[in-house]
Amino acid sequence: MIAVLTGDVVASSRISVDRRREFIEILRAGLDAGIFSSTPENPGVMETEIFRGDSFQLAIQKPELSLYAALILMLRLRVLGSKAGLPIESRIGIGIGEVDFKDPSQALGTWSGSAFELAGRSLLEITLTSSRPRLGIGTPWGSRRNEGLNASLGLLSFVVERWTDKECEALLGAFLYKNQSQIGRELGITQSAVSQRLQSGGWWASRDFEKEIRRQLTEQTRSEP
Repeated sequence: MIAVLTGDVVASSRISVDRRREFIEILRAGLDAGIFSSTPENPGVMETEIFRGDSFQLAIQKPELSLYAALILMLRLRVLGSKAGLPIESRIGIGIGEVDFKDPSQALGTWSGSAFELAGRSLLEITLTSSRPRLGIGTPWGSRRNEGLNASLGLLSFVVERWTDKECEALLGAFLYKNQSQIGRELGITQSAVSQRLQSGGWWASRDFEKEIRRQLTEQTRSEP
């Protein structure tokens, strides 16, 4: 069992044609597997892909870390976009399931399985939902479980949508397990300023929320035959 994250960039059509190449380079940098493998909680990125000009996909080996990977990716794209003067806010559908066919020598788009189908369906559902959440999930564990997980992700989306660029910089560092002094040195601000940004960005609540979803996914995947 794996997890697939399928996402796109909100309102990407507003990015001018002359900045499209730069935009694609930011997507590539955001999907860099090295960002994920550098953390103590390595989700095990198997492959990544950009398609349709503003959409992306990655497959990871550890489904329990799928929300963690999604948050890092959203924050990474937001920070890189902010530095370049490009508004890059993403939405991501997570699919947890099997992979029926994979060929490491071929693009991720040639792989198939329930994880890919559920991720694509999840992204479609969040784009059609009136509240337009930024995160959604599809699993093989029944509609009741999926409804509960998506209700929780809807609340987290409410927080994500309100993050400022400066908060995202601090939050990304925190999710990458850097302490406040490290984050401050990298951003050129004081430790107290980092603390303020984390506080206003809801860091502790977001961290605890991700850990709870991780716990639920871990229990469920371990119970699979």
